[in-house]
Amino acid sequence: MLHQSKINAALRAILPALLVCVSLLLSCTKDDTIIYGASSIGNVVDGVFTADNGLRYIVQEQTCEGDLKTLSRAFITMDVLSKAEGKDTYNIRLLSMSGVLLKDIVVLSEASPDYVEEMGSDPSLVQSIWTSGNYLNVIFTVPFFKDSDVAHRINLVYEGDEKDGKMIFSLRHNAYGEVPSEQNPLNVKAFFGTGIVSFPLTLLKEKGGKEVEIEVRTRWYVKEGDTYIYDTEPSTVAGTVSLQ
Repeated sequence: MLHQSKINAALRAILPALLVCVSLLLSCTKDDTIIYGASSIGNVVDGVFTADNGLRYIVQEQTCEGDLKTLSRAFITMDVLSKAEGKDTYNIRLLSMSGVLLKDIVVLSEASPDYVEEMGSDPSLVQSIWTSGNYLNVIFTVPFFKDSDVAHRINLVYEGDEKDGKMIFSLRHNAYGEVPSEQNPLNVKAFFGTGIVSFPLTLLKEKGGKEVEIEVRTRWYVKEGDTYIYDTEPSTVAGTVSLQ
């Protein structure tokens, strides 16, 4: 069962290592497939998946459920089948797709008290942060209840700068009651789910320069005996974000 008390690791691009740069791996196979199992994150524009690195992918075959055209932003895995007409455009076999939330960063000093309260303070865990294109992408984990259709809220809140210029953020989560408690223990009703959210880099780019130091704070669980409790101390992920 997943749990983690403190995270004090350098900001790292775990997922970008999986976001295979197809242009560097163009090698034909016997069935003419260019590459198998590539992954990418990007926007869906006029039914075409446009990766944050500028490559465009047209779905010719599909082995997963869902309709990519219904998503505005997505993380996909694919087999690249062939070069298509047009610059940096490829035909693909779509293997899987996950919708990616797209939200603006909330500036705490500009938010109303009611909005701050609505953002919540329920447990959330940052799994990875990286930049691609004009976005800051965050993989997060939150608790949820089995078979529930309750929509959770997730926000990245800019709280201000430290003296050294580091930008301080907090990942805020409102589970709308779907958190473990004595009535709803973690090992009976609550589970952990993972999602991806992207935030435009506009606020970070206002700092100027090619990179910026950031720190993202969250609160998660610690285990005491057989019980998981909400940690009163924040977990942090910190490091340098490239703005190029």
